[in-house]
Amino acid sequence: MNPLKLLILVFDERSRDHVEETLAQQHVGGFTEIPGALGEGTHGKRLTSALYPGANGVVLTVIPESQVPAVRDALLARVGPRAVEGTDRVPIRIAVVPVDAFW
Repeated sequence: MNPLKLLILVFDERSRDHVEETLAQQHVGGFTEIPGALGEGTHGKRLTSALYPGANGVVLTVIPESQVPAVRDALLARVGPRAVEGTDRVPIRIAVVPVDAFW
């Protein structure tokens, strides 16, 4: 049996469509999205305020371990690990967590 992994994707909400399209292209069967996540990290604060505009999106999905490299690579190619000046490419963070059970 192929072990399962939980992917936690944290990204600027501006790239939501790119993230969802990439997951569909990679045949990810389902996900849960948490829009409007507030926080602070290496790319600054996202607090939906005048001082710290913007918000993050968070996507959770459980996929077979064998699918992780392809999904990760596709997301990083489309969205990227860091913003690219002069483009619409915004950063994404990806955490991969073991799943002991998933019913």
